[in-house]
Amino acid sequence: MRSQESAVLVPSGARERRGAAAPAPGGSRALEHQDVERSAKISEIAIFRCVSVLSLVAEYKKSWTWRRFVGFGAPFTQQLHQLYRAMATSAVTVTLFGFFCMFATWTDAVTEMPKVELIVARKDIPLGSTELLLCRANKATTFRWEKDEEEIDELIDSDEENSRLTLKNVKMTDSGIYKCICDFDGEEYEDSVNLYVYETPNFGTTKTFHEFLVNQTVHIPCLVTGKPEVETNWYWNDVQVSRNDTSNLNVLPDGSLKITNIQRENHGTYGCEGKIKGRPISRTLNISVVVNVPPTVLFHGERTKVLAGPDRNVTLTCLVTGAPQPSITWETPETSDSSRYLYNSDKSKLTIPGVARSDFGRYVCSAVNKIGEDSATFTLDVSELPLVSLSQSEVVLNLGDSVSVFCNATGHPTPTIQWLNSSKNGGMLQIKNVVPSDGGVYSCKATNEAGSNTKTFTLMTSPGVPTSFTIKPGSAAFHINLQSVVNGGSPITQYIIQWRKESKDDWNETVIPFSGRLEVTSLAPYTEYSVRFAAKNKHFRGDFSAEEKIRTLATREPDMPGLSADEGKIERNSYSIPIKQLSDGASPIQHYVVRYQMQNKEGEPWREKIIDANSSSIHLQNLEYGSDYQAEITTVNINGFSKPAKIYFSIPQAQHSLGKGGVVAIVLVIFLMLLVGVDALCCYTNHCGILNFLARKLFGPNVTEAKSLEEGVFNNVAVTMNGLEKPRGSIPKLQSLNKTGNGVQSEVTCDKAPLTKFEKALAKADPVNEARL
Repeated sequence: MRSQESAVLVPSGARERRGAAAPAPGGSRALEHQDVERSAKISEIAIFRCVSVLSLVAEYKKSWTWRRFVGFGAPFTQQLHQLYRAMATSAVTVTLFGFFCMFATWTDAVTEMPKVELIVARKDIPLGSTELLLCRANKATTFRWEKDEEEIDELIDSDEENSRLTLKNVKMTDSGIYKCICDFDGEEYEDSVNLYVYETPNFGTTKTFHEFLVNQTVHIPCLVTGKPEVETNWYWNDVQVSRNDTSNLNVLPDGSLKITNIQRENHGTYGCEGKIKGRPISRTLNISVVVNVPPTVLFHGERTKVLAGPDRNVTLTCLVTGAPQPSITWETPETSDSSRYLYNSDKSKLTIPGVARSDFGRYVCSAVNKIGEDSATFTLDVSELPLVSLSQSEVVLNLGDSVSVFCNATGHPTPTIQWLNSSKNGGMLQIKNVVPSDGGVYSCKATNEAGSNTKTFTLMTSPGVPTSFTIKPGSAAFHINLQSVVNGGSPITQYIIQWRKESKDDWNETVIPFSGRLEVTSLAPYTEYSVRFAAKNKHFRGDFSAEEKIRTLATREPDMPGLSADEGKIERNSYSIPIKQLSDGASPIQHYVVRYQMQNKEGEPWREKIIDANSSSIHLQNLEYGSDYQAEITTVNINGFSKPAKIYFSIPQAQHSLGKGGVVAIVLVIFLMLLVGVDALCCYTNHCGILNFLARKLFGPNVTEAKSLEEGVFNNVAVTMNGLEKPRGSIPKLQSLNKTGNGVQSEVTCDKAPLTKFEKALAKADPVNEARL
């Protein structure tokens, strides 16, 4: 470590008076100021000399000798001799310049001010070690050593500019201020350093592990020795414990640590630091503190209710604290199957998968460590959803029969039973003398605290007699409007309709599905008929309704077709709309006639289209974009035409798109632009590609003009003066020379045409390698 104390000039003859009078304040700073001024003047002279030499070189460079051999007409041999002569002249100039600068530096060094520097590896030295003090001067001198103003004669090794003082087996008395004094022709300069000798702090027999019981007041000793005086500091979690700490930690005068009412959180590693007072020398001993705590066991609550089920799991958490870590055991009910229990790693959590009623009871969690033991009890109350069972789930009965159904339910707590859709409460449902209205679904519901469960019983019998209906005559037809009918507990699947002209005639019959229209056609017009019908379910056909008489109407043209403008759809220049026929007039539909006209064009004729009778929608195609249309649809049967149904719609303007051809064209343009860009980049950087080929064909091969000697180039010969830095990139390589028919020299690039005039071609010469002086 280098001493930061500056050397002090002591005038000749002043050594005897050092103890009597102190040096004048500011004397050292005045000498340093003179030294700085002298160095500044030397540097100024050296810079001036270097600038002068550089100016001479620049003038020489501009002389006619440099410019004379750049003419294109001179023979190559003459140009080469001139180049060698210029290079030799430059070498002489540079040599003189270097000698001139070195001579100036040597003459300045002769007048350098004396300096003294005292160097030591460290200022704090361990007791019994060896230390070397080095005193260094910048000139030949004589050395003298002192310690605390007393001269030292032993263990010193000196030469003209260096002196070494070796301190062996250092003792405490070797501490002090050491000075190195140098005599430069009657003037004395000195440098000093203050050394401190110490004995490393030692902790002796201090224990590094302590174990305490929680809630005690404890003392942790730390026995530290060392020289000079040693002070003791305590650290916990990298924070120093002060002597007046407000927490339960306190450092006593003898250096021990006191912990009042020690708790579990006070465990850990404490650091006892022994530090040499006033010096940055310290040593730390880590002391481990363990706080033992007896076990405590706790459950969240003492009782809980859970619902049993194969997909329901319950977890019991036993909250255990203590140090060392307690071991945990469980005591479970005898009725529970412990083989399916799941525990975590420390057994503080017990999981019961698929909770059953048998898991009900007391669960005891116990924790034990070397300090003590503790336990806690938890009661698990398991409830079961009601489970319902019926003596039968469905029955098919004839009218007038009887039935009894039993409902049983289990669960915890015991559930209550109730029959829905019936006034019966209890476990048995009894129905006597069954009628159609008794058919249907009956539900048995069982309820307890855990919830409820239901099972159903279905009674099926004959459908009831239709009573709520009307019969409406039509053109050689009639249809029935049925409001409702009792289904007997089973869905209606069919209706049987019967009709006849006279009471003595046999009944004509037709079967219509449940979802079909209750209608009979193809009857005689203006004829009276007797009509009845009955409902049929999966098991029975019900009784027929009472007979009613109707008189059919004459045949006629069909009704107007049903159209809805909201259901119309427009796709580009096409339009479609669903068609619904309400009545065919007692004669089959032959076809539909569609007439449509464009409204926003005067004199536009009507267009007509025939649609098949079985069609469910009308489609109009090839309509004009941006036009309004009116359409009329008429239904035709053998009796004539219906009234026309009118509809209005508009075709929007066409939305133009690029199409496949436009997309392909854009892709080709982008590809060509990328191709041209890549070719141009290749031309500029590597002189390749199509553009470079065309340029060479149009303007001739690439020729770069010869550069002047002021740029440092002549026919591939690079001239660099040793010691003068050449700007980077100032010597470009020349391209191959070529002659056109008229001796034209040109430079062909991708962005410009040749700019040179017709000149006389240079004489042919062999290539010359690059030369550097």
